Amino acid sequence: MKRSFRPLVLAILLAALAAAASKTTVQAQAPDVKIPSPAAKLTVASDLAKRLARWKPVEMPFRAQGLSEKERRHVEKLVEASQELENIFWRQSDPEGMALYRSLTDSSDSNAQALRRYLWINGSRWDLLDENRPFVGRSLYPAGLTRAEIEAYVEANPSEKAALYDERTVIVREGGRLKAVPNHVEYRPWLERAAGALREAADLSSEPAFASFLR
Repeated sequence: MKRSFRPLVLAILLAALAAAASKTTVQAQAPDVKIPSPAAKLTVASDLAKRLARWKPVEMPFRAQGLSEKERRHVEKLVEASQELENIFWRQSDPEGMALYRSLTDSSDSNAQALRRYLWINGSRWDLLDENRPFVGRSLYPAGLTRAEIEAYVEANPSEKAALYDERTVIVREGGRLKAVPNHVEYRPWLERAAGALREAADLSSEPAFASFLR
């Protein structure tokens, strides 16, 4: 970004990101995974309250006073794009954790709500402050592909190693094989909606350089 941007433009961007982060609703399309019901007996870290206490809430209110109608719409579009990217993050990080988070939405149980908040903070079932160890689950490791299995597969199929290890691909099972699917294919619905929102935000921007950046 160029340093000549007006403070208002930067404020709009920061406000949009803050507003998106404050929304504890990952609603757009549930992932295609099966999870236990909220009533199921999950193994949750016994010190969850202590872990939550390490994260202090910080109020970041957004006030639209002083913004024009066009600028408010600009903010809304940036928030919309951020929410779609958040959906992609959850699917990359822990789709089963996302489904569990959504399943706890209407629970009145305080422990369930504490678990829901900690899932939101970490964006998965893996604790960011505890070397990514799981704080909720039915076993020590999640079901699915293991590092040993990937290494054995690429050793047997060296021509596929580059694609499978590419940071821009997702690994899926296809019969008895592993397949690398590009991110833009795997997450197309959310990327398309995010891109559309950013293009609309660019059209609403009065800063040519910022509009160009969004496009």
